[in-house]
Amino acid sequence: MVTEPQAPASPPKEGLTSDPALEEALKPQETPADAPPDEPGADKPPEGDEPGAEADAESPYKGLSDDEVWEHEQFKPRREEADAAAEKRGRVAVQERVQGHVRRQSGQLESIDGKLAAFIGSWNDLVQGETLEAADVKALLREHRDTFAAVKGQHQSLGSQSGIKNAVMTIIGDNRELATDYQTRLDNVFQYGLDDDTFYSDLRASLAEAETQPLKAQIKEKDLTITRLKAEAKAAGREEGKPPAKPLGGGGGGAAGYKTKVEARALHVQKKLTSAQMKAINADPTIPEGM
Repeated sequence: MVTEPQAPASPPKEGLTSDPALEEALKPQETPADAPPDEPGADKPPEGDEPGAEADAESPYKGLSDDEVWEHEQFKPRREEADAAAEKRGRVAVQERVQGHVRRQSGQLESIDGKLAAFIGSWNDLVQGETLEAADVKALLREHRDTFAAVKGQHQSLGSQSGIKNAVMTIIGDNRELATDYQTRLDNVFQYGLDDDTFYSDLRASLAEAETQPLKAQIKEKDLTITRLKAEAKAAGREEGKPPAKPLGGGGGGAAGYKTKVEARALHVQKKLTSAQMKAINADPTIPEGM
């Protein structure tokens, strides 16, 4: 039995219900099947908008060193500005460090001066009395013990600095350039309180370089001489110190194929022998002249 298709239910007539919620529920709803189909490629993002597209693009600075990139007109002003700011910060830091060291040194010297002045005043008061007893002198020395300790410490510090400077200058010797450089570095350490952790390693390297420089110059000169002699030997046909092929005792001329100087000259005309080889053949008394 074939079932006839059923007609859709007719919408409710007006006035059958006064419930707004029921009327809204009875309205026909649009289903996904009723929506228009998506066009092919609608979900595909436009070209050039793919994630990472910019990252995959080849950089115009690829293959350049950092210095070459920073020299580019687009970045050079930024680098110069950063360098200037860094230099300014460095100068400020050094000035603060130096000023702090100088203040400490000045404070120590002022303290020593004050203690010495107090000792001199006490000593003058003591010697101006009617009698000078040994016990009074010993008591005065005990009273100003810190004064003499400060003076002793200052002298020891200055003496050690002077000893280090003299030792370094003795090691450097007559090399004025090195002497000026390392004298300045020592002054920066002792007078201004700056750190120089690489002083001794740099000094060793500089001394080694200065000692080996003459030897390096000699080696370079000899290398140039050897290169020149090799070039001259090659031009004269004397590779590896061996003379050019020639007949021994007037025998066959080897690969060149001459037995006499006349035959050799013919080969020279044919450019089978070089001028240097021909000159050696002419000077060789063991090769007959020929006809």
